[in-house]
Amino acid sequence: MEWKYKEDEIQMRWCLKKAVILFLVVGCAVTLRLETPVSAANKAIYATDVWTRQSLYAAPAKKPEVKWGLDFKDEVKQLVVDSKGVLYVISHFSGPPLLTAVTPQGKVKWSTKLEHINNISDVYLYNDNSLVILGDDIPDEGRGPEDLGMMSISNYTLEGKRIWEKRYKNYITNHNVDVNKDGVIIFTASHVENIHNNNSVSEGEDIKEEKRLLGVRIDGSEKFNSLLRTQINLTPYLIVSTPIFAKDRIFLTVSALGDLKQGGTETAGELIQYNQEGKKISSTPYTGQNLQSPIYDNDQIYVVGDDKLNIFDAQGKLKNTVKGALRSTNNLQGPSISKQGDVLFGTNIYHAKSKKVTTFDNENLTTFTSEPIIDRNGNLIYLYKNSAQNVNCLVSMKLATSKVNWKITINHNLDNQWLISKDGTIYVTGTKLMAIR
Repeated sequence: MEWKYKEDEIQMRWCLKKAVILFLVVGCAVTLRLETPVSAANKAIYATDVWTRQSLYAAPAKKPEVKWGLDFKDEVKQLVVDSKGVLYVISHFSGPPLLTAVTPQGKVKWSTKLEHINNISDVYLYNDNSLVILGDDIPDEGRGPEDLGMMSISNYTLEGKRIWEKRYKNYITNHNVDVNKDGVIIFTASHVENIHNNNSVSEGEDIKEEKRLLGVRIDGSEKFNSLLRTQINLTPYLIVSTPIFAKDRIFLTVSALGDLKQGGTETAGELIQYNQEGKKISSTPYTGQNLQSPIYDNDQIYVVGDDKLNIFDAQGKLKNTVKGALRSTNNLQGPSISKQGDVLFGTNIYHAKSKKVTTFDNENLTTFTSEPIIDRNGNLIYLYKNSAQNVNCLVSMKLATSKVNWKITINHNLDNQWLISKDGTIYVTGTKLMAIR
């Protein structure tokens, strides 16, 4: 009986280990999805390349209308626009992603299949003359113990011609990129491998995952590949943000899920500072978990920590924490911050001057489909879906007064990236690419 008990125990432990390995290897893309910023950092979308959710341009002052819609027969995922108003769109759901150039009038200029990538993380318009594309090449049969896929970073001309591509075996990413004025591309990724240990067969193999910060020059040569943290079989469970350039340094966050305590979980985060050679300078702890990139604006760095917002100075020193006042229901979407320091986080607006908090969205079953953008005139432009009525809406609201300027209903799902262009046209993505003005 004792021998039988030990045999059953070994079998149970082996099944549990296999379940962990299966979750890590086959479901790695799902795990990393938690680390994905909802919106890309791009100076073609926002006022800067550091994700303030601000736009240099003004949205329509009066109620606009849909000018045109373009059906890609797929889901539009990524979108940037150059100084001439040409849009560069990546659409994919199944099969190779499609990179398409579209004129401001809604006409397709050219399309090219990205055969070497089947999961796109980000597209970045660099210096108004090339596209940086980050993604994964996942095996058709899914990730397995011997083939964990391939990460790809590449550069394309604005005519759709590939200039170069750099591939990383057994690397996985689902993050965005940031690029500085010198053309250094930074992003974070995970290097995953099986550890062939000396344990008994019943113990199985361990999965080691190294979280890394990578820097690649605009010519495709690697500048640095720095180890951030290591986890084995998801222990400790780490979430690494997309990195950003702030002045002459690099900032990112690492959040660790702590042990169960009194029926709950504790999370601790660090804002970590690196130089442009990928060398660590300092780190500052904070409480909570950040699923977004840090945000740099007004010489301050903003970091989400669960339902709190931590505010650091430009040297990475924690100055203030707004605790709970913003009532964010989750940290899947980052805050939108105005030049005056007003912050939209969750469904509330924190007014920096008055220190008051106002709630602008009282509709039931309403969810944002992407982060709101603040235009040049201080208007908050946001997309939401009312699940009860199955209605998708685009709204303009004066941030200072919480007064709605206009609201239009759109008869298709609004999702993913969107932007305000130089002429004030709002481009939204989802099941279609639509121009609204």
